[in-house]
Amino acid sequence: MYLSRNPQGLVPLLETDEGDIIQSPAIMEYLEERYPTPALLPNGRLHRARVRAMAALVGCDIHPLNNRRVLEYLRGPLRQPAPAVDAWAAEWINTGFAALEAILASDERQSGFCFGSLPTLADAYLVPQVYSARRFGIDLGVYPRILEVVRKCEALPAFVQALPDHQLDALRTT
Repeated sequence: MYLSRNPQGLVPLLETDEGDIIQSPAIMEYLEERYPTPALLPNGRLHRARVRAMAALVGCDIHPLNNRRVLEYLRGPLRQPAPAVDAWAAEWINTGFAALEAILASDERQSGFCFGSLPTLADAYLVPQVYSARRFGIDLGVYPRILEVVRKCEALPAFVQALPDHQLDALRTT
């Protein structure tokens, strides 16, 4: 049944009265258009592009390389030992976080969140990736701006409710 709705068989899938939507970027853009307040993207093309770039850094360059199905492939068919798989995940998380930390440090508009004083699309991508980094034992102390963003986000009910610990489908092992 699920494969008929999402041929990849992956999450997320957002069921709407207009139809199903798959893939996080498409879902977030849909939600931004459907519910423009509060905005997930700032005003101005350049500002919006910067937020989208930070979101893409996490969603395209970090997350896919430590996704569960990728790590299971490394452990299973490629027979990589657990320490090597963990090192693989840590490498790509640290590489991406170092770049994001530098971006945050160079932007005078960064004020508690990834861009400005309100959460954006970039924050929505970052918080789950930090959750994943914690699972891998990444030393997040070297990323003080990222930690500041996450602390600020985790103080908001919407972010707390979205944590994997509160999602039944994220807790399944099959």
